[in-house]
Amino acid sequence: MKKIIGLLLCLSCFLSILNGQISFLQDHITKWQNGLKYTEDVMNTLPDSLWNFKPDKEEMSFREQVLHITQNMYWLSSTYLNGESLGLKIKDEGQSIQEIKSQYLEIGKYTLGVLRNLQENELSERVNFFAGNLTRWQIFELMHDHHTHHRGQIIVYLRLNGFKPPKYVGW
Repeated sequence: MKKIIGLLLCLSCFLSILNGQISFLQDHITKWQNGLKYTEDVMNTLPDSLWNFKPDKEEMSFREQVLHITQNMYWLSSTYLNGESLGLKIKDEGQSIQEIKSQYLEIGKYTLGVLRNLQENELSERVNFFAGNLTRWQIFELMHDHHTHHRGQIIVYLRLNGFKPPKYVGW
C-alpha cells in the first residue's frame, strides 16, 4: 500500500511538471519547508528541562538528536548541494536550548536558500559521496529522509515524557 501511495505521489508530481503547474524541485522545497516547521513545533513542545532525556543509554538525547539533524542538513547542503560553506562546526558545546533552536532555524533557512538556488538540471549532476556516486537529487532525498527519521525519534521522546506531538504538517 505504501508503495502504491508513493507511486501515485510521484506520478502526480510528474503530471504537474508536464502540465507546467509546478516544478518537481519547487514542490519538494515546499515539502522541505513544511518539514522544517514541523520539527520546530516538535522542538518547542518539549520543555528545556527534558532536552537531555534519552530513552536508552545507547540512544542520543533529544538535544543530541536536534544537533545531529542540524549538522546533517548543513553538511549535505554545503558539501553536496552547491551551498556555500559558512565555516560552522555544529556540535554540542554546552550551548543553551535556545541557542540550539536558533541554530536549527538558521541552518533550516540556509538549506532552503541552497535548495532554492538549485536548478532542475543540477539535480541530475553526480557527486562523489562516501556511499557512492550519487546525484544531487539523491543527496536531497537522503537529507530529507535523515531529517524525517530523527524527527520521528524525537516525537517518540515526546510521547515517552507524556507530551502530545503537534499536529503533523506535510505538503
